[in-house]
Amino acid sequence: MTEDDAFALLDFNWGGAYILSHDGCYLAERRDDHTVLKADTSDELETLISKDYRVRPVPRDVAP
Repeated sequence: MTEDDAFALLDFNWGGAYILSHDGCYLAERRDDHTVLKADTSDELETLISKDYRVRPVPRDVAP
């Protein structure tokens, strides 16, 4: 799987709870309190998102 494919899958799985972007680094902004997670790869970002969401799930009423 290419890095672009991995990012697209990450967006598909988590885009409802996080605003995802990448331009040199990978960012995930929580849709509720706008906390930003930063990683060097999409795999690292997925790990950070999973940990963050497990501790503090993003309420679905703030999702797009």
